[in-house]
Amino acid sequence: MRLPPSYLFVTLSLVVAGCKRRPPQRHQAMASSTTALAAGGSASAPAQNTQTIDSRCTAFCAISGLCFYDPQVGRCKARSEADCRASNSCATSGICTFVDGYCQGTKAKDCQASEQCAEAGRCSFIAKAANPCVARSAEDCGPSARCKRLGECSADKGKCRVMTDADCNHSQVCRDHGYCSASKPSPATRGRVVCAALSNADCQRGTDCRRDGHCTAVAGSCR
Repeated sequence: MRLPPSYLFVTLSLVVAGCKRRPPQRHQAMASSTTALAAGGSASAPAQNTQTIDSRCTAFCAISGLCFYDPQVGRCKARSEADCRASNSCATSGICTFVDGYCQGTKAKDCQASEQCAEAGRCSFIAKAANPCVARSAEDCGPSARCKRLGECSADKGKCRVMTDADCNHSQVCRDHGYCSASKPSPATRGRVVCAALSNADCQRGTDCRRDGHCTAVAGSCR
């Protein structure tokens, strides 16, 4: 039996990350939620699954909503939408809909309510993909935490990335450390473009320069 791609994606990615659940956040409320958490507040957790969980499926239930063991196929499966919506994959990745015994991403609103929308701008829905939530535009990326923190504000191939100096100019790493220009891809950045200090002028924009005297650009950072 061929498993849905979303099942494979969530099982591989979230087993590594562990079974810690994070609350879903709506994109529109991302800024206020982030502020509340920083101030020491707490967000409400997803609704708990009150159905009995097969002991053979405990980890899969928490991660992917696969809470009962089906002896006919020899694996854990979901029983209902409640299983899916109580799972970590729904909260983090928008994979919340019950389809033929598994949880899949099928709704744009689930992407918009997911953690990866608020954190990484993956707020648009694409059907039949391993990860159904993607970044399609600057409107997806702009409000995200990683855009504000790291300058990952341009949509490229389904993700938010640093593409231009403009992405870096309003980022926290520019204000704090003088990382105000888009670098070139390099082995040190695993082939990615990142915000870096490419001139002394970049460094002089950062708090580190004024506070600690780190005003000279050396190899992408300020010293």
